[in-house]
Amino acid sequence: MITATILERKILTITITADDGDGGDHFGDAVALSEGTALIGANRDEDPKGGGAGSAYVFSQDGDSWTQQTKLFADDGAGGDRFGRSVALAGGTALVGAPGDDSTGGHRAGSAYVFTQTNNEWTQEAKLTADDRDKQDYFGGSVAIAGDTALVGAQWDEDPNGDSAGSAYVFTRTDGEWSQQAKLIPDDGDSDDTFGQSVTLSMDTALIGAPADEDPAGQWSGSAYVFTQADGEWSQQAKLTAKDSTEGDYFGSVALDNGLAVVGAPGDSSIAYYSGAAHIFEGESGGNDGSQGGTEPSSGFDPTIHGFGFQNWGGEGVFEPPHNHETIVEEAFKTQFDQEWTPKLRQNASFPMPTEVVDALSDALFETLQNGPEALYSGGHCYGMCLTAQQYFEEGLPETLPPDTTATAEISKPTGEYGSVGGKIDELHRQQALEWDVFKRAQFVSPPSQQNEQPIDAEEEVRAIRSAINETGTALVGVGSSPSVFPDATLLHQLVGYNVEVDGQSLESSQSAFVDVYNPNYAAENYEDNIQRLEIDISQPTKQPIENEGVNGPGYQSVYHRFAFIGPERTALLKMEDSGRITP
Repeated sequence: MITATILERKILTITITADDGDGGDHFGDAVALSEGTALIGANRDEDPKGGGAGSAYVFSQDGDSWTQQTKLFADDGAGGDRFGRSVALAGGTALVGAPGDDSTGGHRAGSAYVFTQTNNEWTQEAKLTADDRDKQDYFGGSVAIAGDTALVGAQWDEDPNGDSAGSAYVFTRTDGEWSQQAKLIPDDGDSDDTFGQSVTLSMDTALIGAPADEDPAGQWSGSAYVFTQADGEWSQQAKLTAKDSTEGDYFGSVALDNGLAVVGAPGDSSIAYYSGAAHIFEGESGGNDGSQGGTEPSSGFDPTIHGFGFQNWGGEGVFEPPHNHETIVEEAFKTQFDQEWTPKLRQNASFPMPTEVVDALSDALFETLQNGPEALYSGGHCYGMCLTAQQYFEEGLPETLPPDTTATAEISKPTGEYGSVGGKIDELHRQQALEWDVFKRAQFVSPPSQQNEQPIDAEEEVRAIRSAINETGTALVGVGSSPSVFPDATLLHQLVGYNVEVDGQSLESSQSAFVDVYNPNYAAENYEDNIQRLEIDISQPTKQPIENEGVNGPGYQSVYHRFAFIGPERTALLKMEDSGRITP
C-alpha cells in the first residue's frame, strides 16, 4: 500500500494511512496541506463508488499526531472517475479533481468537486465542469485553490489549439455559488502542448505548466505560463522557459508563492540521464520578459501619482502659518516614551532592578534622546510622509480632504485645506525615534562610529524589500550615512521602495540589485523626469552596499551608503493608530 509521510517541525516522521485502506488504492498519489489539515487522494479506491472511482481523506493535526477526520467522495461518483487524482486545500475549502468522470461531456471529460468544512463536518458544496466540456478533455487532472478562486487544468482539451493542446479554467465563488470566470489558453498554444497538466494559484496570479511544449527547445522541452487577473479579466503576462532548455526536459511542474515560482524539469539530463532539475523564477511573473531573474512586476505605486505634491519640510516658516515640528511632537514624544520605552527597559534588563531605578534611567534616557542627535529628533518629515503615502496608496485618500482631490500628488502643502494630511504626517513621523523596533533598525542602518560600522547583508535586505512589495505594493526603506564617509554626524532618511530589479538570473546569482524609490525630498512632479533608484551591491556583505551616490536628483547631494528594510514596524504603527494612540 502506498502511504503518505508528513515531516513535523521536530523532524519527526509520521506515516499515516487510511482507516479503510486496501491494495491498489493509490493513497498518497496527490496531497495538500493547509493550517494543520492534510488532504490525501486515493484515486483508485473502489469503496464505495466502484473500481477506480476514487476518494480523498482529510486528516487533522493534534500536537505530534494526525487523525483521520473524514473520507470524501463525490455524491455522483462512479467507477473510473479517478476522484482524488488531484487535490488542493485552502483553509476550510477542499478541491478534488476527477478527470475520469464521464457523467457530463463524454468519456474522460472530467470534473472537480468543492467541499467545505463547517463545525468539523465536510460537505460537498459544488461540482465544477467546463462550460465547453467535451470528451477526453481530462478536466480535473490538476487543481489549485486560493480563497474564493479555483483553477482547474484540462491538459487534453483540443479547443481551440488542437489535440491535447490543453487549457485551464478559472472558477469563482460568490455567496457559496461557483461559476466559471475564464478559460485560459496560451498565446502561442499548439497541439500536444498539454497546457494545464500542472497548475498553481497565488492571489491573482496563476502559473500553468505545458510540459510537452516544443517551443523553443524541441519536443517535450516544456514551458510554463503566468496569467494575472485584474477586475475579473485574466491575461497572459509571461512565458517561462529554462535558460538551458533542451528536448525532453519535460519542464512544467509548477509551484508559486510570495513572488517566487518554481518549475520542475524531471527529464533534465544535465547531470545524468533523467537526473532532473528545478528552476526558480523571481517576481510574481518570474520577470516581465519571462526570464529567470529580471524585473519585478509593477506594484501599482507611481511616485507621480502617490507621491506628495510638496517636498519634505520642517522647521519654522517654510509654510504659512509657521510649522515647528519639534513643538508639535514634544508632548507626544514623552507620552510614547513612557508607554513603550520604559516598559521595554524593564523587560530587557539583564538583572532585576527596583522600579525607581528603572524610572530614573528612563528619565535620563529621555533627556538624552530629546536633546541628542538631530537624526533622533528630525526637523524633516520623511518618515511620516513615507508612511502616509503608503497608507493613502493602499486605502485611498481620506474623506477629510477637499472632494476634488483625486491623487496624493495633488496635495500641494501640508497646511490649510490639507491640514489633516500635515497632522497625519506629524503623528506618524515622531515614531522615527520612539518606536522601539524602528530605533533598533535605525542603529543598524547608521551606527554611531566608524569602529562599530557592521557589514550589511544586502541580499537579505533586498529579499525582504521585494517580499513586502509583492505583498502590499510598497516597502519602507531606511538609508543612513556611513561614518567612514560622513564622520561628523549621523543622518537617516526614509524612502518608499516600489520596484526591484536584479542583474542576474536570480537574486542569489546577481551582483547588483536596483530598488526604485519614492524620495519625499522631491515633489511628485519631479519623478516625470528623474526616477530615484538605489543601486545596491548584493555580491557579499559590505559596510557600504549603496554603490552609486545613492538617492540623488535636482538640488540634492546624497551621503547615504547604508540601508535596511524598515517595513515590518508599519503594521504596528497603523494598529496603534486604530487603537487611538495616534490621532491625525
